[in-house]
Amino acid sequence: MSSTVALVLTGAEVALVLALSIRLLRKTKYAHAPRVAPPTASDHLLALLLGALLTGLCFYSPQLAFVACGGLSAFLWLVWLDVALYRSFSFELGLGGVRDVVLSNLVSEVIHMRCARQFLLSHRDFLLLPVLIPLSLLTLFLAPLSALRVVIEGSLLVFFVGTLFRREDHIAQTPSLSISKTRRALFHDFVRPRRPQIAANFVARPEHAALLSPQLLPQKQSPQHGLLSGRSVVLLTFESLGQTHLTEGAAKTPFLSSLAGCPHTLSSRLHVSLAPLTNVAHHALYFGQHTLRGTLPAVPHLGQLSQLGYQSIYLTAVNTAHYGLARILQQAGFDHICDGPQLLALQTGRNDQATDELLVSAGMTKLAQLLSARPFFLHVHAGNAHLPYHVDDQEKFHRHDLQDDRGRFLNAIEETDALFHTLWQSIEELVRRLSDATCPPLLILSSDHGQSFGEHFYQSHGSAVTAEQTLVPLLFHHPLLSAQTVAQSTHFDVIPTVLDLLGLPSKPSHGSSLLSDSRPAHHLLWDGQPSRNTSGCLGLLIGDSKYSLDLIRDTLIQSDWQDQNPRVLDGAERSYFESLIGLFAKQSGVL
Repeated sequence: MSSTVALVLTGAEVALVLALSIRLLRKTKYAHAPRVAPPTASDHLLALLLGALLTGLCFYSPQLAFVACGGLSAFLWLVWLDVALYRSFSFELGLGGVRDVVLSNLVSEVIHMRCARQFLLSHRDFLLLPVLIPLSLLTLFLAPLSALRVVIEGSLLVFFVGTLFRREDHIAQTPSLSISKTRRALFHDFVRPRRPQIAANFVARPEHAALLSPQLLPQKQSPQHGLLSGRSVVLLTFESLGQTHLTEGAAKTPFLSSLAGCPHTLSSRLHVSLAPLTNVAHHALYFGQHTLRGTLPAVPHLGQLSQLGYQSIYLTAVNTAHYGLARILQQAGFDHICDGPQLLALQTGRNDQATDELLVSAGMTKLAQLLSARPFFLHVHAGNAHLPYHVDDQEKFHRHDLQDDRGRFLNAIEETDALFHTLWQSIEELVRRLSDATCPPLLILSSDHGQSFGEHFYQSHGSAVTAEQTLVPLLFHHPLLSAQTVAQSTHFDVIPTVLDLLGLPSKPSHGSSLLSDSRPAHHLLWDGQPSRNTSGCLGLLIGDSKYSLDLIRDTLIQSDWQDQNPRVLDGAERSYFESLIGLFAKQSGVL
């Protein structure tokens, strides 16, 4: 056999290995997305072209071919990492998100997650793939009958034959989940993010026309306008606490529950975090808009409080430099940002990781230094319930299995509830010492977003617009308030409600006071784009209906706000609502 024929046959082997690798990557990534799991013709063509390209380079310059093989191996490793993160967190890495993930602590968080470890251990063929692909490329540079090449080819044969007969672990095919006609090649999806398909001749129905010409809502004064004039405000936000985590058998939160049942509490039955990501939740709270792209408000919400002499403080044990939270808080106008590194510096002899227990020790020390008789706005955000879910006092908070991800999360939520109770009592005592004891602060309790633990085959947050990730608790508590429950609200409405109660004018906004009778009739949901500059999941709330578009799974599902009575949309109905969601997202600055 001539060397040329041998090299061509080796190139064909490499093309076959690449095609089988792509098949395994797709089958693993889209295990719960049967519409898009099978390989496409483009996948097979790309594998063939890559095999031919590498073979040609070996003819032209073995050195250049070796460099190309190294580059291809690195690229395939990134695609492998994208698949691993999608199966662990249900959101894609994408080529544009590589830098953010490498520089963050996301990968280290995966290591501590049982769900990620279980996935890797139960998919050993997938786990071996990053090693076997470079070995297959190495055969281009080995003699046809060399011992090393025979061993490599034998190992590859056994490996890929095993993958062909591996039991499928995705949900069964149904007529409503037939193979998608718009599937793209796996590499294409990694390099180019998905976008909603907007019909060229799309015309919104009359009842939906207002979505495509969004206007800021004029703020009307409610009957309770100025009820809490001059009062300080304390906003306590849980990390990742969704309404579903407060159901029977889940987290026990006596402090939150006691306030919810108090006759002096204003609450929302369905409160929505429009995007289940911490940074985006802060966008909504303090700027009244979905993102910080484009023009920011001339005077953010906190600026209106500052003009009336309010002092604004943000207190947390997390490092706000991570993921750019510090920049958002600075733009929001906080006078003081007290985060984990600052709190650790106040603790003599401690240089370990900051956790929420610092809030009631070093945090209160810091507040005692900053607060005076002037009114203040204080936002305290807990962080222990963020994955990988940390519990400071495991002897006291161990009601749920600490080895299980969800159990550890629920224990962290219960510890946060107790911590918030202690913190609130300390703040009340501090306010009594500094100012008039007859003027207690307004207390607000909420959460940045929710969290998924396998519901609808989603994990973590920032990965979907499901109820588990978007519906969170919200309540306002003060002795002068009367018990009242509004039907629905969003993070856009929190600060307008505060301004209304304090008697301050509020500029036109996407939200409005919960005490106002003018409520928005529609809302855009989106995943917050945790690692790409476009969304994999978008949603729309109209009246009592919810439309959830998953561009990765290629599904559009109609349900109620709590994902009950789901119905898969297809055909003309699918095209209409996908176009409507896409245009609404563009108008909102999300796409």
